[in-house]
Amino acid sequence: MAPGFLAVASQPSAQLSLEEFHAWYDEEHIPLRLNRLASFHSGARYHAVDLDANAKADETRPGWMAMYEIDDTRTFRDESYTGLRLQRSEREKSVINRLEILARKTGEVLGVWGEPESLEGTSDAVRGRTTGLKVGKPSEWIITHEMKIIPGDNAEGTDVDSDRKAQEWAESVAHKEGKGWIRTRLVKVLESGKTKMGANTELGKEEESFNYFAVHEYFDQQSAVSRETKRLVGEPEDPEVIVGDWRIWKLHKVYPCIAQGNAPVLTTAFI
Repeated sequence: MAPGFLAVASQPSAQLSLEEFHAWYDEEHIPLRLNRLASFHSGARYHAVDLDANAKADETRPGWMAMYEIDDTRTFRDESYTGLRLQRSEREKSVINRLEILARKTGEVLGVWGEPESLEGTSDAVRGRTTGLKVGKPSEWIITHEMKIIPGDNAEGTDVDSDRKAQEWAESVAHKEGKGWIRTRLVKVLESGKTKMGANTELGKEEESFNYFAVHEYFDQQSAVSRETKRLVGEPEDPEVIVGDWRIWKLHKVYPCIAQGNAPVLTTAFI
């Protein structure tokens, strides 16, 4: 069983207010997943903090990111999950049609390096500083980026070789990081897709070439935004490892779910 991961970046258009956007997420989109499907082990939303007056959120740099830990990559093909997109409510259709961008990645978790997640009932000696993407003490600061492996002249360039190279990179990051770093998750992208104002849009060749997605959790803002972090993580010494779309996020909200045993079960669908 291979654990899965889902990351969805989005940006409301001028036709969709933030208030309506957040209400849709909190009242419908999240409950339909986390309060109905035990396959969703966590769900958290983050907002971008790497944008300013000169780099506003848009379709190329969305301002919002939702991330979910999934029990198994097979969930992405299961009717319990695929049916959610086929049976959208009128409210959800309306919201999606007013999103400037909705970019979705599903993937297989190749590994997690760093501190164990804090869990209730564990001793202080083994308790981590955060609960990651779960309720409790969620990681407030996160860096995400895409990654690809360019095989060297003597490399075979197989998926296995690329996965091993990507894992070696993640492990090297773990050995270099400072005290503010908590953990790194490496995801092999299985499927990517995006819509603009509700219409499916083809990915560019450059977008398709990045077949890994990394999530780095940090304990504080200083560690996440430091130049040293960008140098250690975002500028690999290995020329075969290419990093792209470097983003910095701050926690917006973490959600309870039935898989964690802290959410009510939703038995009705939205119409």
